[in-house]
Amino acid sequence: METHIPGTGWLGFDPTNNVEVSWRYIKLGHGRDYKDIVPVKGVYRGGAGKLTVKVDVRHLEN
Repeated sequence: METHIPGTGWLGFDPTNNVEVSWRYIKLGHGRDYKDIVPVKGVYRGGAGKLTVKVDVRHLEN
């Protein structure tokens, strides 16, 4: 969850763990509300097969 604080900017917050978002978090989606980025919503088109996913994570200096 993110909120905009005037004079500060956007601030991320993890309500599950009750902490501010840090460099350890990976943003997976962006939307106006939860319905825009529901993690279990989607459509798959194609034949049956094995789904493979790869994630490359890098820490970039500011």
